[in-house]
Amino acid sequence: MAAAAAFLVPGPAPMLLASQMNADFGWMILIGLCAQFRNDYCRPLWGNFISRYVELHIPDDIKRTASRRKQNANLSDSACR
Repeated sequence: MAAAAAFLVPGPAPMLLASQMNADFGWMILIGLCAQFRNDYCRPLWGNFISRYVELHIPDDIKRTASRRKQNANLSDSACR
């Protein structure tokens, strides 16, 4: 999203950049939309594809920390009620 925001007009920074580089604003918008499409749509597709082949094992100490935080959150929620 940040890459697309860098190229889309009419923000002040992209306008200044385009004017200093003597770039065509139409091309700036087209490049920004291509970058946004790649980031917004292709990344989840790639994630779904690669997750079939790569496994991520969470270390036990991180699992314990997450479960403790969840228990503490549950205790504080029940104390507020």
